[in-house]
Amino acid sequence: QGENEFLKKQTGKTVSVLFETQENGYCVGYTSNYSRVCVRTDADLSGEIKTVKINSCENGICYGEIK
Repeated sequence: QGENEFLKKQTGKTVSVLFETQENGYCVGYTSNYSRVCVRTDADLSGEIKTVKINSCENGICYGEIK
């Protein structure tokens, strides 16, 4: 429960994300505090750091959009 509460507090924030994998139209990476972030994109951002606005968090994953 603590993790989900922490992740919900990330909603609305803009964070830096280091992307690691890309599949099925999504890139997945992690913030500096190890929150997992998923972004819809056709670009392969693996190894890149991007600024992401977190829109929602559920089941241990934050969903956002690249700014």
